[in-house]
Amino acid sequence: MWFLRYAHQPEWRVQSEKEIIAILQKGEVAKSSILDVDIQVAIENKHPDPERLKKLAKVVTGDLPVDSLEK
Repeated sequence: MWFLRYAHQPEWRVQSEKEIIAILQKGEVAKSSILDVDIQVAIENKHPDPERLKKLAKVVTGDLPVDSLEK
């Protein structure tokens, strides 16, 4: 899953975010309970942007619109 690459593999962050957005624009969503542990682990492992990670998770689960990711 692209979210896991974004959360845990720094070398994949840019590409995985693009892939996530493309998937979301097609209407796909995930269950939040699936992502909760990954978010926690990524933050514990010093993810460089925990706030964006949390926001991306909310977009992936359909709690926020895709355009909320625009910087």
